[in-house]
Amino acid sequence: MGLVQRIVEEAGIPTISLTLLPFITRKVKVPRALAIEFPFGHPFGKPFDNEQQLSIINDGLRELESIQEAGTILDLPYKWPEEDFKKQDWWPEEHPPIVKFMQEQLAKKNKK
Repeated sequence: MGLVQRIVEEAGIPTISLTLLPFITRKVKVPRALAIEFPFGHPFGKPFDNEQQLSIINDGLRELESIQEAGTILDLPYKWPEEDFKKQDWWPEEHPPIVKFMQEQLAKKNKK
């Protein structure tokens, strides 16, 4: 996404992305992004939660105008309900490679 954003920006059109993995987005060097701690597949929130989805879109439009420094990634204040994260019944049986990587990194960090 970062490469596409940079090309679109070079054409004079400002862009913003929504990321679930800000540490990867930072490496890709997008022009500007918003980070949100939601599960994969749900970057705008739970299905049919129109109010929250619109709120996130509006945040993106507002920050698209206000972020001036390239590479800026702002954290959005939304939180996925903790009980949903604990259940994880929405996860596939076999975790995607990025999730396994993140779990390994977290385990390493917790050992220190």
